[in-house]
Amino acid sequence: MSDKANAAMAEFWNGEGGSKWLSFEDRLEASLQVFGDRALACADIKTGQRVLDIGCGCGPTTLELARRVGENGWVEGLDISTTLISRAENNARAAGLSNVKFERADAQTTDFGDARFDVVFSRFGVMFFDAPAQAFGNLRAALKSDGRLVFAAWATRGQNPWVNEPLHCVANHIDLPQPPPPNAPGPFSLGDPEHVKTILNTAGYMDITIEVYHAPLVLGVDIPDAVHFLMNMSPSGAAIAAANPDATTLKRIEKDLTALLEPHHGNGSVTMDASSLIVSASPY
Repeated sequence: MSDKANAAMAEFWNGEGGSKWLSFEDRLEASLQVFGDRALACADIKTGQRVLDIGCGCGPTTLELARRVGENGWVEGLDISTTLISRAENNARAAGLSNVKFERADAQTTDFGDARFDVVFSRFGVMFFDAPAQAFGNLRAALKSDGRLVFAAWATRGQNPWVNEPLHCVANHIDLPQPPPPNAPGPFSLGDPEHVKTILNTAGYMDITIEVYHAPLVLGVDIPDAVHFLMNMSPSGAAIAAANPDATTLKRIEKDLTALLEPHHGNGSVTMDASSLIVSASPY
């Protein structure tokens, strides 16, 4: 694995990435919950189980897992961001849960101990591995022989209009960054089911099932809220930040995004179509 890539990821999530996530915490959780719920249903958590939650962020899935395993179970939430782990610990205290622990660590390299967990779970926390086969192999070693890996990851960018359509608007006003090479670490690195199967087979998994799960992604409660989200947090927001356009250009982008979102506003929210993969596998 590349230490440089790991260091860059840690720097991002302990700096700008973590701060931005916190500033949009409520919006992001409202948007991502439907995908996490689907993955949780697939995981079929039982009372008394031990579960590892990878890329736990502020801990919403970790806390839900802790509720499901009950007082005789145990859940560990792992994230590379100290910023987000601190918030997760606060959220756990506020929830009054004592069967949960959070740790700032890198899932690619951390020694979890052999065969400790019944389930390794992740909601959008496994797409940034720079050596995914090695990383998933490391997680496999942490699973009991009858354990299960379950995760949600974004499907390809082409299957996610909430990403592509705003980016088309933004591209009318600024030059977009070059997209990463296929399967490079990033939000859509695990979007191809065949690529995922190859990685997991190499890492020592079998009984691999992959569901393409479609659901509306909540971008905001109204159009200004959604435009603010898209211009500050999301691939379109990252493109805008990289280009650092002047105020006039920002106003033009805002106007185009407003027009784009008008047909997607109704019933108290602004939504666009989104797709993820829900993946389940067992260790050899």
